[in-house]
Amino acid sequence: MYIPQAFAGVDVYVEGKIVQFDAPPIIDASSNRTLVPFRQIFEALGAEVWFDARSKSAFGLKGDLTIELPINLKVAYKNGEQIQLDVATRAINGRTMVPLRFIGESLGCRVDAHNTPEGTRVDIVWIDPGRPDNERSLKEITTTANDSELLIELKVEDGLNEVFKLGNPDRLVIDLQNTTNGVDDILNLDNPMVSAIRTSQLTSDTTRMVLDLKSMVDYYFEKNNHSLLIRIVEPTGLNDAIVPIEPAGESEQPMPVVNDRLIILDPGHGGKDVGAIGVSGKYEKDLVLGITNQLRTALEDEGYTVVLTRLDDSYVSLDERVNIADRTNAFAFVSIHANSAANPFAEGLEVYKYYDSDHKPAQNVLDAILMQTGQVNRNVKEAGFYVIKNTLMPSILIETGFISNVREEAFLWDQENQEDIVRGIVKGIMKYQGR
Repeated sequence: MYIPQAFAGVDVYVEGKIVQFDAPPIIDASSNRTLVPFRQIFEALGAEVWFDARSKSAFGLKGDLTIELPINLKVAYKNGEQIQLDVATRAINGRTMVPLRFIGESLGCRVDAHNTPEGTRVDIVWIDPGRPDNERSLKEITTTANDSELLIELKVEDGLNEVFKLGNPDRLVIDLQNTTNGVDDILNLDNPMVSAIRTSQLTSDTTRMVLDLKSMVDYYFEKNNHSLLIRIVEPTGLNDAIVPIEPAGESEQPMPVVNDRLIILDPGHGGKDVGAIGVSGKYEKDLVLGITNQLRTALEDEGYTVVLTRLDDSYVSLDERVNIADRTNAFAFVSIHANSAANPFAEGLEVYKYYDSDHKPAQNVLDAILMQTGQVNRNVKEAGFYVIKNTLMPSILIETGFISNVREEAFLWDQENQEDIVRGIVKGIMKYQGR
């Protein structure tokens, strides 16, 4: 009989940031390997995750790499190639637990365990994060504040940068070109003008920094050889345009104005990435594309302009989906998915938003769909899904229901029910906009 050992003193860090698990790591006594909840570790490493109830396997997708971990088998599949493991993926107390070292090393990381006075610390750092060496690196962000201004100092070499503002909600965006991100992805502030500073590796050579503004502000920049200073002050009315931060003679970037009638729709998965497989054998990718196409028509009938991240059964990477959205001035991004679980009775609707982001878009859409469909309410939840974490505009991910549940899968494929879901999404979006 398999007897795991749980250690509350095992902490896992990715690039120096602790991973928050919803269940403690498990030490397999026979192999001395650490197993962790699959969803949180994949998300911490920037991968999209799902569970396929039919094959009883956990999946992680990052770029062109797909990892499959069947439950209770000492094997894994990396882009379809079988790999022998020394510990099996396990379902323990309702959680799917996967081997930590295999996950980290498969995604291109180094995994090191250390004994500390508090217990065991596991550090995961990128060996090859899939991006080229850039000339610059964002090493540190420090802030200094007083009653009238906030000074933000970026430890980064001199180079090209682009700056623009976005509204609904108000944000100031700085794209550091030819730069690798080396700081935590969010810095929460107790400041009357800026609530948080978020950073991410937008593309292989661009680090994006987003200042979440509590109100309209003026801002000024000073470039030095080894730092970029950003001064945020209360608005005077004299600084309505962008302040150039490029070398003299270079043209300043235009400030995009958010289009409150332009929306991005993202049908999940596609092509070689089929998503979850329902109990009937049908694919998630086909279900959500059909719902998204209906949603597009319904939104256009209400006067919206709609951009889809994929138009057909084609594979579009997560980076490409984010880039499609961020090249626009859309007011919202909506990703459509279907859920799956090991429990064949799991059912209901849930809508995800990124951690600490605006609650209203997700809540309005959830409430409106439930009014139309009467599904089980699984509430608004927070997660670090790649597409809602890295898009600039307010973003949500809708799990329309469980195709691992016989009854709910049939419900989701029913045309009238799809129309109800679409009607609810449209009403939720319009309510969020105050229409």
